[in-house]
Amino acid sequence: MRLIKRLSFALIVAVLGLLGVAPAAAAPFSSQWAQARITNTIVLGETSEHPPALWTAGDAAFTPAQTTAKAILAWTGTDTEQSINLLLSHNGLDYAHKLVLPFHALAAPAVLVAHAEPYDYTIVAWTALDHHLNILFNVYGHQHHLRMADVSDFAPALTQSRDGQVWLAWTGRDGGQHLNVASFAIVAHDLVFRRKVTIEGYHSISGPGLAYDMARGVLMLSWASVGATPHYPAITQHIIDALTSSDGLSWSLLESHPKLRFSLHTPVLVANNLLGKSTLYAWMWTGTNTRDSLNVATTNNLDNWNVPNTVFAEPAFGAPAAGFAGVLGLNVLSIAWTGTDEAHHLNVAELRL
Repeated sequence: MRLIKRLSFALIVAVLGLLGVAPAAAAPFSSQWAQARITNTIVLGETSEHPPALWTAGDAAFTPAQTTAKAILAWTGTDTEQSINLLLSHNGLDYAHKLVLPFHALAAPAVLVAHAEPYDYTIVAWTALDHHLNILFNVYGHQHHLRMADVSDFAPALTQSRDGQVWLAWTGRDGGQHLNVASFAIVAHDLVFRRKVTIEGYHSISGPGLAYDMARGVLMLSWASVGATPHYPAITQHIIDALTSSDGLSWSLLESHPKLRFSLHTPVLVANNLLGKSTLYAWMWTGTNTRDSLNVATTNNLDNWNVPNTVFAEPAFGAPAAGFAGVLGLNVLSIAWTGTDEAHHLNVAELRL
């Protein structure tokens, strides 16, 4: 794999508020959060018209992860067939061993390493060019391809819960673009469908994000929607939000009175499961300012997101991807995004919190 260049950025700017679109004045910055910085940026020789997807060891609902890879990067290529591509990393920053799958996607794929004792299985999900959802189970072994009846216009999301279930989330093509979640079981080296839930009352303008929190034993579903703001109820904004569920059936809002954050794209909400319990949560998104800047908010308490946002100088084309790989440090996010350069090269970096 060819690396075009390797850059190291110091923190350029850290601000509070709502990315320059809210009328409220900014509060004083806490030095606790001013340390967040993106470093060791690598611009890959790979390109995409969509955001990348990222699995990291910190996403795992099992401890420890048995796979030798600590991160897997997935994306839809810019070839005429829009093929799905994978790269492996031993540390969440340096990627190699490219695999091009004979499947094609209209948006970003999703990637997951699931565990069923004593084996690991790499799973890729995507929305095909005909809008049907697809899953490829055991990518690096005896593959099993599932084509679902469900359809979407956006990228799906994958995660695994502590009980071993594999979860798929997507935005439907119904008139309301409802959020949907389906569960699967790993049985006899195969993936078996269990049930599907349409989450009534919640709609998305893009694909959802999905992760699992070991500390609380809950699924975390994040998305972007169009809603009114308290300051100007008659004006709608693109707001990011999140739901949690312990069983995938009943869902509740993460925040009853959330601090408003804005994005046109899928936000990523992840828990650090590296120690078997979540000690840090990170919420990352692409802002609505003129630069489409990367943003992050972090907390040690999943219920408390009344924390500052850090806005970085790095712009992104679409949504970012993020996760804790563990090799670079327990409080270091491995991140990936599609660049705003003309060719839309993929970027990977460390986000030190």
